[in-house]
Amino acid sequence: GYAVLVPHLIAGACVLHFLALNDAFQHTYEVITLEEVNKGPGNRTAQYEEDNTYSTVMSVDYPWLNLLVLNFGYHNAHHTKAITPWYNLPKLHYDLYGEESKSHQ
Repeated sequence: GYAVLVPHLIAGACVLHFLALNDAFQHTYEVITLEEVNKGPGNRTAQYEEDNTYSTVMSVDYPWLNLLVLNFGYHNAHHTKAITPWYNLPKLHYDLYGEESKSHQ
């Protein structure tokens, strides 16, 4: 009953809150306010997405830590090929950016 449901709902809300906070540091899109009309940069191209999205991998040395957030830190790989399942994002990331990307995170 409720003794099982309520903790699961609270845990789910905490995870969503953490992911939303983490996502705030992975994009540098334009600021949109209610006071001003801001048309933004125009058409968002793939290059625009790449230039304004950042990967914040939790750990390269201990990849299991990334599993705690379902590999959420492999954000550029996700934007490049959004259909990729979360568990394949590290491989896609290294395929796209090479082994040297391991030392730059």
